[in-house]
Amino acid sequence: MQVSILFVGLTVALGHLSVTQLIYVVALSQFGAITEVLSAIKRGISSQVAASVAQVSARLAVTFALFVFMSVGPLWIAVFLAMVWALADGIRYLYYIRKASKLLAWLRYNSFIVLYPLGMSLENIIVWKILLRYSESPVWLFLAFLACYSIPAIKIYMYMLRQRKKHLPN
Repeated sequence: MQVSILFVGLTVALGHLSVTQLIYVVALSQFGAITEVLSAIKRGISSQVAASVAQVSARLAVTFALFVFMSVGPLWIAVFLAMVWALADGIRYLYYIRKASKLLAWLRYNSFIVLYPLGMSLENIIVWKILLRYSESPVWLFLAFLACYSIPAIKIYMYMLRQRKKHLPN
């Protein structure tokens, strides 16, 4: 699925498909990510249940917001976010399949350092743009959103830093 997002994202960037088509592929992918939460619950993967629930829930909310965002724009933000999510997920899923690969381990525990903050920033930009367009008091709502969003985001990032230390010994 992540390869299809990268492909669709590139074709959107080149002007061959619409952003709406990209958003549909992203939505399908993110609804499919619910299986990651179920795998964490059943211990099929090493992710923490709370971290998986927080990440998947936030992405589902932002995916819903992307449909609203299309009327707000600029649409390159949605394309860029889809590409960042696809890269992060693609690397993670490949790592789950081939944990013995040192290259995939290195990518898994280093790429998030850039991709997570980039994705979080783009998600926040989308929420901000939507609030600017549809809210009477966007600043206060955005601050409330940040208060709810920041704590799980920071926890996930710190968890990944601990995992990095654990899985990539010096």
